[in-house]
Amino acid sequence: MEAHDSAYFDAQILHCNINIANIVTSATGRGLLIDWEISIESKSFRPTGTWQCMSAAVLRKPERIQTIEDDRESAVHTLTWLALRFTKHDTLERLRSHLKVYNQVDGQSNGITTGGLEKGCDFHGYMFPTFASDPLNRLLRELRKGFSFRYGDQYSADKIKQATDAIMAGILMVPTNFHLIDAYRYGYSMEALMKRNWLVEVFNKHLGSHDWPPYDSDKAVANDIT
Repeated sequence: MEAHDSAYFDAQILHCNINIANIVTSATGRGLLIDWEISIESKSFRPTGTWQCMSAAVLRKPERIQTIEDDRESAVHTLTWLALRFTKHDTLERLRSHLKVYNQVDGQSNGITTGGLEKGCDFHGYMFPTFASDPLNRLLRELRKGFSFRYGDQYSADKIKQATDAIMAGILMVPTNFHLIDAYRYGYSMEALMKRNWLVEVFNKHLGSHDWPPYDSDKAVANDIT
């Protein structure tokens, strides 16, 4: 994701197909993002990607221009799918139902297949598994919370500015301004999703935890799909 940030912020290039097959690990354990052949210039329109890892926003509206938030969301879906499929968690008996959101097709729009309704809502899901690895839980919790704002209540730029002005003036917590709190959280979180190094910093913070389980480096064994 460091390379992804450099490509986007320095060369205005989006990868547009972050998925399991396009992330490889070197002999030293360093991750590499490969297959840039279908990358596009930012603000260009061409819906691309691997269905299971595409953002819910793109699946819902394939005609929209893909953004860095969409690529970053693809990285989160990739991580989540791998965690569900190959790590220990408390809902192994319902694994099939967790994985089905990645294949869901909702219908057609102007002759184009759409999806992502349940995928976006899943960021708010209270039935998300608890993993045996506490650092993994914390990482996924922070990532899911960040992206949940894309698929919840939406606020206008004027409302976000009103909330920001209130907090700058120190009056956001005045009872008459309580209605602006959610608008501020929405604006702050949506802006964070677009910032350089945001995703890298979140990953590094949690990867630096000292309580990763000792079996974390073991060979991956796929969970049975039931």
